[in-house]
Parts: sequence; C-alpha cells; structure tokens
Amino acid sequence: MTGGPPKPTDLTPYAAPPPQAAAPSTEFLAQLVANQAKANANQAKANELHEKELELQQYQAETERKKIDHAQEYSLKALDAQLLDRQEERVSQSKTTMLSFWILLPVVPGILGIAWYALYANKEQFIIEVLKYLATFAGGGGVGYFFAHKKAARSTDSPEGSAP
Repeated sequence: MTGGPPKPTDLTPYAAPPPQAAAPSTEFLAQLVANQAKANANQAKANELHEKELELQQYQAETERKKIDHAQEYSLKALDAQLLDRQEERVSQSKTTMLSFWILLPVVPGILGIAWYALYANKEQFIIEVLKYLATFAGGGGVGYFFAHKKAARSTDSPEGSAP
C-alpha cells in the first residue's frame, strides 16, 4: 500500500467515529439557569399581580353591593319619612278644618240673628250695608282661597316640591 487516500477496496477495521458535539460550557449552563430563575421570578410576580387584581375586583364588587344596599336603605327611610310627613299633613288639615268650623259656628248664626232683627225692626238700609260687607269679605276670601288652591296644585306638580 502506497501512500495516498485509501481505496474503496481497502478494508478498514473501524470507521471513524462521528465528531461529537462539544460539551456545553459552564457559562452557557449558568446563563440558562439564570434565565430560568428570571422566568420563574417573573411568573411569580405575574401570579401575585393576578391575585391582587382578583382581590381588587372582589373589593369593587363588595363596594358596589354596599352602595346598592345603602341606596335601598335610603329609599326605604325616605318612603317612611314621606309617609310620616303625609300623616302629619292630614292631621294638620284636620285640625285646621275643625278650627274653622268652631270659628264659623257662632259667626254664621250671629249674622243671621242680626239680619233677622234688622228685618224685624225695619232697618233695610242696615241689612244692605251688612250684605255689602259680607260680599266684600266673602269675595276676597273666595279669591284668596282660589289662588291658594292654584298655588298648592302647582307646587305639588313641580319637581321642586317633591321629596328627594
């Protein structure tokens, strides 16, 4: 055998082993471990952040529930106050009506008595003067009552007069 490349017919007892990959360097392994540690730390932070977001959502839901409960309690208290106010208003109107009745009870028979006596004594001029005064006062009272009634109707129709 002469020098030179082996011929295909030459039998070689062993083939050359394939080249092996170089063993990873310790720097590469250290960098891989550091990157994995950073990824684990980032994942832990993300999990912690997610837990805090869940706590915040739970707190917001609880706050919204409390807000609704307070609004309902306020509404119930407002309705109770309105009911009490209306009861007091009815009692006040009842007292006013009763007082008006007791004031007019002696006044009307008194005026009728005076008119009867004036007719009996032939004092027609006195009766005419009394009727003028009565018409003036009754007319003024009627007009005042009309305007007060209109004002009360307007105040109950307007939103300013209603309870919040």
